[in-house]
Amino acid sequence: RSGAHGGVLAGRGNDRGTRQRSECRDPLGSVRPSSPGLLYGVTRAYAGDAIGGAAVARQALAKAQRVFGPDSSDAIETATYLGQLCSSLRRYRDSEAILEEAMGRWRRLELPMNEQFARSLFHLAVSKQRLGKLAEVEALFREGIALIRSVQEGPFHRLSQGLVGYATFLNEVNRFDDARVALDEALASDLATYGPDHVRTATTLYALAALQLATQDFTAAEISSRTALEVLERHAADSGYEPELILARVQMSRIALALGREEEATALQSGAMPELERLYGASSTEFGDGLCAGARIALARGDAASANAHATGALTLLQSLDITSVPIEIQCHAVRASALLALQRLEEAQVDAARAVERLQAANPWAHVSMSGLLLLRSRIERSSGDVDGAMRSVEQARQLGVTPQLLAAEDRRLLEGQ
Repeated sequence: RSGAHGGVLAGRGNDRGTRQRSECRDPLGSVRPSSPGLLYGVTRAYAGDAIGGAAVARQALAKAQRVFGPDSSDAIETATYLGQLCSSLRRYRDSEAILEEAMGRWRRLELPMNEQFARSLFHLAVSKQRLGKLAEVEALFREGIALIRSVQEGPFHRLSQGLVGYATFLNEVNRFDDARVALDEALASDLATYGPDHVRTATTLYALAALQLATQDFTAAEISSRTALEVLERHAADSGYEPELILARVQMSRIALALGREEEATALQSGAMPELERLYGASSTEFGDGLCAGARIALARGDAASANAHATGALTLLQSLDITSVPIEIQCHAVRASALLALQRLEEAQVDAARAVERLQAANPWAHVSMSGLLLLRSRIERSSGDVDGAMRSVEQARQLGVTPQLLAAEDRRLLEGQ
């Protein structure tokens, strides 16, 4: 969302605007906090005072540990609620530390494996994903999903949320077939639980559109995205889903661009930017992602200088954040490399392409489709620089990854196949 990094469980960016994220509108769902202090802290956090609310929740945890003992069920459950709160507020390092300790105690004391533990698994998975610890994410999602299945029969919104989060992760590591299986089940569950005209169903369709966009299925992506947009436009204001609506418009701009409708893409992206700033702040991954989308549109319209400026602005923003989005950062480097190639600033283009390759290798070595695209971009830059041997080596490296050509952009597909 990744730009396509969507998902009901997947918080993004910094703390500003978090109170309007989907996981924050019904922060506790069907679970019940173990203390009034914790409930007050959660309510305060989602009313906009993230720092104060988290402090109150920490006080509730300290009290539970003092009164009942750190190994009491009250203290451990309170800790898991606090860890989930920190995840929802995008304080991922705090969330990871709190949840790992609390869940370790939960397992050691053999407390009942229930929905609350499953929710904690999902939040811990999201926190680790946002911290770039991708190797640790899948096991958490799988355990949480299995646990939800064991405690609840039939369609259940917690299962759907877990499946969407899992699919978002699978999309990031380019396991597209597995992601589609998870999303198909999530969508079927949402349709049975909520029906088609509901914001939660729309957010699952949003995740499906992100997957379809990533796999070059632009026609299907447009259908999924437009269906989600129509629902969100009807109900976002009443249900507090304005952030999802704006993110869906940014995603639709990418789809329109992929389908060659540059004016529509421009209108959607430029219209979304003020709302991204209002809802998330100008120092957020969402705003940086919007800038990156603008860079890609400018490049498609032949304005390489503007594309370079937009991508540079996005990278400057992303690199200033405490926790950045590596996938978006990589995309911005790739877009800027393409813009610099168009401007014939080849040495600078090579630096950006190399940076993108290095970042992806370090952060996500499983993303072979993404890596193939970066290697083929590097090949084009090398060829323009007169390094024919280097260009051929880059193409060969891409071939060795064994990616199905249909998953690549048309330009990359032609280069990979030697046309």
